[in-house]
Amino acid sequence: MTACVRILSTSSPDSSPAILLVAPDGSKILVNCGEGCQRTFLENSQRLSTVTTICLTHIAHDSVGGLPGLILTSADASAVAIASQFATTGDQGNNDTKAKLETKQIQQKDTLNDETSGLDIIGPVGTQTFIHSLRHFMRREKFPLRVHEGLVTHQAENSNRQKRKRKRKSSEQEEDSFKFTVQSVAVEDEEGRQTLSYVFTSPPIPGKFLPQEAFKLGVPKGPLYAQLKAGKSVTFVDGASGVEKTVESHQVVMSPTPGIAIMMLSYRTLSCGDRLIGNDLLSDMVESNDLCVDLIVHIAPKSIFTELMASGKLWKRNEDCDVEIEHVLVPVEVDGYLAFPESEPTPFRSAAVGAYCRSLLCPQIYGHPLPMNLPSESESEVDSNSPLGYRLGRAMMEYQFIPRASKGFSVGLQGNSAAEADQIYFVNVSGASVLAKEIIGTDEQQDQTKSCLIFTGTGSAIPCKHRNVTGMFLRQSNGRGILLDVGEGTVGQLLRTQHISSSIELFQSVKAVWLSHPHADHHLGVLRLLHEKKKQLSTDGPVILIGPTPLFDFLNEYSKQDPSIENSFVKVDCRDLVHGQSSMLANVLERELGISSVRTVPVAHCAHSYAVVLDGTSFGRVVYSGDCRPSRQLAAAALGADVLIHEATFEDGMEAEAVLKRHSTVGEALNVARDMQAKCVVLTHFSQRYPRIPPTSSYEKDSIDSPSLKVVFAFDHMRLTPGNLGLAARITPAVRLLYPEDTENEVTNNVGEDVIDLLSTPGLFAHNKVL
Repeated sequence: MTACVRILSTSSPDSSPAILLVAPDGSKILVNCGEGCQRTFLENSQRLSTVTTICLTHIAHDSVGGLPGLILTSADASAVAIASQFATTGDQGNNDTKAKLETKQIQQKDTLNDETSGLDIIGPVGTQTFIHSLRHFMRREKFPLRVHEGLVTHQAENSNRQKRKRKRKSSEQEEDSFKFTVQSVAVEDEEGRQTLSYVFTSPPIPGKFLPQEAFKLGVPKGPLYAQLKAGKSVTFVDGASGVEKTVESHQVVMSPTPGIAIMMLSYRTLSCGDRLIGNDLLSDMVESNDLCVDLIVHIAPKSIFTELMASGKLWKRNEDCDVEIEHVLVPVEVDGYLAFPESEPTPFRSAAVGAYCRSLLCPQIYGHPLPMNLPSESESEVDSNSPLGYRLGRAMMEYQFIPRASKGFSVGLQGNSAAEADQIYFVNVSGASVLAKEIIGTDEQQDQTKSCLIFTGTGSAIPCKHRNVTGMFLRQSNGRGILLDVGEGTVGQLLRTQHISSSIELFQSVKAVWLSHPHADHHLGVLRLLHEKKKQLSTDGPVILIGPTPLFDFLNEYSKQDPSIENSFVKVDCRDLVHGQSSMLANVLERELGISSVRTVPVAHCAHSYAVVLDGTSFGRVVYSGDCRPSRQLAAAALGADVLIHEATFEDGMEAEAVLKRHSTVGEALNVARDMQAKCVVLTHFSQRYPRIPPTSSYEKDSIDSPSLKVVFAFDHMRLTPGNLGLAARITPAVRLLYPEDTENEVTNNVGEDVIDLLSTPGLFAHNKVL
């Protein structure tokens, strides 16, 4: 029976603090869920399906920016598990089969609505309102969300989602009965906003069973051992003497130890920290005979924490347990954007290694080595030399507190260093490097123009280690630009791609944002963008935000819980640009960006979905499809496009799936480009079954090789310029060599066994009972 605290992520350009409390049965409590949280689960082989409770310290982008996406994935995983049973049951018209299917449907409905399915969400006052605001773009009514606000005492559920196929042993039963109690502690900042801290307490820990003592007393092995472990006395006939004997549990089981308390304290100011230290509940726990406080994790600015620590106010020892209280700091910044150095490690090692390998082939397009840095072993070491007696939190640092005999810290590196080294080595042995040099030829100079199209995410909605969700930045020659969709992590990806150590330069350059439709993977990153831009550039004026109606409804409701984004944008509804833009918008965009025209085109995906046609860019006419089925209306409206950016979610042969989900195949996207008479098409938004490059049919290869149409496969951190589009199209064969055929369809799973495969099953979502 083991339990631990695990730091999932820390503050970096592309992540914010998230912490896991892992119970003996493997179920997890997650503290905060900022942008990219699902990717960090996947990167570090943590199973999302075992999360039963989410605790929020506050409502802002760094605590809830990834929560809607996590809810969607969890809900869809549950729905898919049900759908897979429908798919495998079969229906040949047999009455018995139909009856069994109806019975199974009723059982599944009951399962979805019982108290142990879904998620418990605990947060400050306003959490329920935030969850309610998600209805504008997220509908999963069948997935239970139980929201608890403010001061809460809650017993976290064990994970019951993985059905055991074998009879449980007594140790498994002990794990299932072990539940953490969650208690929240509230403080209000100077503006009256509530922040929660948390105490997680375990039940008393049963004493260790001593089999050697039981053997000495003649207790026969078997069921009697289990009874003694459970605290019962046993009576038996001694095999040696033939005399009936009774053995009490205390004779062979060590005395139980007090429950363990883990505190996670969140504060951004010295006054809030002082109030937490003076809180009666926390002080009483430190002094309690029934609890042993092992660890306090501080989610706070380093300057505030060290001042508290130096003052001697923080608890150092739990006297009744004679245990030194460990302190871990997971730093955040509040006085200004944390100026992360380029050396700050990325939490997304797999994507970093892939980006590095591509940059070795063609830095003109894929960036300079290293586009993102990888944490080394020395960087992951615990900082144990502090004279104040605390440790600096690192990603995947772990503190095990059960069993007591092996409690303490360990640090696990993210990823597999040997596998990463093999991947980098493969750049040369695969022939990719040689072929890239032949293709590039004398065209080796980096284009110095500021005009570029930077891809911050090129994958679809399901989380993936190798591709972030959708986003791109179209920057003009004056250094200013417009973001086209802003999925989770867009700001962090831009900071990594452009090697910016401060966000000032980035936020000064973003003058407008265009959002294609109300799906979470295309717009959740806008919360951080608006927050940071307003905080850093209060004199720079609001950003022009062009989007569909439901997103403005969401932002208006969200801003009431997070006032940091109030008045941060000027609203422009996509509906108002179908027939051309207003003179006011035209004047602003032309003055700021040189863009002479912005026109939206309704497309077939979900309600309120649009494509956009931009004229006057450094590339000429740029068209972005958003998510959609092939559109003749778009082809006609954007005739003669210089660059078409079109989604290509599926490979050819999956047209039926593309129709069901209202996406496009690679071949369909190419047909739109031909109908549009586009000069170049950039394919993006690939299904996560294609983390590398989707396979192409011979027909598509003929189209791709056509000199009249340049075809580019987008990758995260790709940087296209007006001068390198041809090279970006020609370099594809070399990039393909990095990814052998047996890895083309690699699918990584972080939500439970076979879930991603099921999500990828053709026709699965056709069943009308699924979502």
